[in-house]
Amino acid sequence: MVGRRFRLERPRSSALSRPAGWKIVAAWCLYDWACGAFNTIIISFVFATYFVRAVAAGPQEGTSDWAEAQALAGIIIALVAAPLGMLADKGAHRRLMLAGL
Repeated sequence: MVGRRFRLERPRSSALSRPAGWKIVAAWCLYDWACGAFNTIIISFVFATYFVRAVAAGPQEGTSDWAEAQALAGIIIALVAAPLGMLADKGAHRRLMLAGL
């Protein structure tokens, strides 16, 4: 169920006016676009290189540990994402869940 605040409505006054919630939708789209690119670059290139070179005992061990951590994170996300998304959609605490997760 879509909350009242995010529901898009048809324009009433003229055909050229935009839906009431277009600024909210545009803001969320830009946020998601920027966050996705930032996370991809930082996790894939910057932090992985730092972990392998500075944190791990050696390059081989670091690469292996990083790959195992990424695989474990992917499995956890695959198992938990759908139930948490359902709870967020049904509940009234979307922003709290967004901030917490």
